[in-house]
Amino acid sequence: MFCRMIREEKREAPGPDENLKERYAEDIRYIDEFLAGHGLQVKDSIADMFYNHIFALLSRIEQNDCTKVADEEAAMAEIEDRWIELAQEMAAPLFEKRQLEPDRSEILFLATYFGLLQENN
Repeated sequence: MFCRMIREEKREAPGPDENLKERYAEDIRYIDEFLAGHGLQVKDSIADMFYNHIFALLSRIEQNDCTKVADEEAAMAEIEDRWIELAQEMAAPLFEKRQLEPDRSEILFLATYFGLLQENN
């Protein structure tokens, strides 16, 4: 259910706001380099959706207002372990930069996005 909900959001999304692009440029460079280093590419067909989610994630981290998944255990069961591990690895510096502990629900969202990137590569 959780993963299907994210996948269904692949419909056309507006591009990210230019202010967000500037505000989080350093984080986006880090994310892009991290993804490339792990063989994941953000294809044009899902770039707007992916980056809108990433900008929302960065904003939530910055505001220490992370989204909570109602049933994290059920969501984790739907996501491959490798994506969860990769999401933890990528997210750790983003949270540390803001002196926060990584949030499990946000890790789950990231892991789901990684699965989407793999499906679209």
